[in-house]
Amino acid sequence: MFKDEEEKLATWKQSIEQTDIPFDKLDQAIKLGYDRAKKEKSNRRRKIQKQSFLSIAAAAVLFLVLITSIRVSPAFAQAVASIPGMEKLVAIVSDNKGLQAAIKNDYYQPVGVTETKDGISVTLDGIIGDDTGMVLFYTIDSYNSQNGQIESLTVLDEHSNETLPIGTISYSLDSALNGFTTATIQWKEKIKSQNLLLSFNIKKGTEIQTIDIPFTYKDLGKEGKIYSLNETVEVKDQKITVDSVTINPLSTEIKVKFDPENTMKIFGFEDLRIANQSGEIWSSIQNGVTASHISDNEVIYYLQSNYFDQAKNLTLYFNKIMALDKDQTELVLDTERKEILKQPEDNRYELIDIVNGDIVNDGDPGNKKSIVFKFRNEKGFKHFPFSEAKDADGKNFNGFSSWQTTGREYGDWGLELPDEPYKNPLTYKLTAHPNWIYGDVKIKLK
Repeated sequence: MFKDEEEKLATWKQSIEQTDIPFDKLDQAIKLGYDRAKKEKSNRRRKIQKQSFLSIAAAAVLFLVLITSIRVSPAFAQAVASIPGMEKLVAIVSDNKGLQAAIKNDYYQPVGVTETKDGISVTLDGIIGDDTGMVLFYTIDSYNSQNGQIESLTVLDEHSNETLPIGTISYSLDSALNGFTTATIQWKEKIKSQNLLLSFNIKKGTEIQTIDIPFTYKDLGKEGKIYSLNETVEVKDQKITVDSVTINPLSTEIKVKFDPENTMKIFGFEDLRIANQSGEIWSSIQNGVTASHISDNEVIYYLQSNYFDQAKNLTLYFNKIMALDKDQTELVLDTERKEILKQPEDNRYELIDIVNGDIVNDGDPGNKKSIVFKFRNEKGFKHFPFSEAKDADGKNFNGFSSWQTTGREYGDWGLELPDEPYKNPLTYKLTAHPNWIYGDVKIKLK
């Protein structure tokens, strides 16, 4: 059967290579699709810990990537030819060269287990994992789009039913409960159990329904390649130490420390990347876990993996760093007076109103209220800007957010207010802001 698939794929590949691709029309289609997607409101969200963001993709882009993958890397296309649902698997890893390489090198483990409950079917299609984490590929089919939505998901030990040591988890929240998507998990420590459960909590009205999918994870025994660096650089008088780089099959970990004496809070790197001797680049992960915060001054950033690349030379680069003076990293609100008491000095936030309902779920009622801001955006800024929030008594609470684009220059942010009583003012800690410093950093790995 595999030989037949190879022959079909070879014929398909040959016909594509003999076809003139209208790149100008593809570029136009991509632009039109992107512009259209920016204007349309989406209910689909991806949850990273307690943050969420919107992601969009144009079919034209995926089509172009599929063609490019077959032309440039026929081995990758051959590797997935025998996997059921090849098209959706190719599409979903099209922006991650590390996952493509893992599949090509037999690191994808098919599962194909389905569990159905009350009109909702969940299929765990397959997994890619290593000592540091796991990417789960799953499909949800609902016979009634009003059946509910994913409240949460996790991975358990099948025997003890205890949650495994999850550090960070990213997954899609889709109110339609339909489609093929992924969940990405980073472990706090290497897991030992191989008999696991993927557990979904699905909210239906006020009830929570659980769907558990048993699966077996096999450790393929690939150890990470560790580069101990401890190299300190300065960008605009801010000291940054790249402690180590570890290249795993699933992702590359860049462990970075910031000098506590820095005058600026460094939010992250806009162009952190690794390149080999040929100039091929492995950049940040576009759809999944991008960082784990160990402390205020220590972060692990995740890049696409070049684990299976036989590179003679590797260099780490970054030039554009998001940073803000430390005394400007809070947004302070008085919800009774509907007033912003403190924000960064560029005054990008304007409080519009306090409204009833949950903005994220299109005004789904309950007793919730939400704050609506107008935000003056900056080209290239697509980050969720808030993390922890506290009231005047120091009580922590967490809200969700929505991004509703109203134009290139301005957008609307919505933040849920706590359900329980709180004392004004509220203080939101900023984790991103459209302010950058620039340098030219190159660190040799090998």
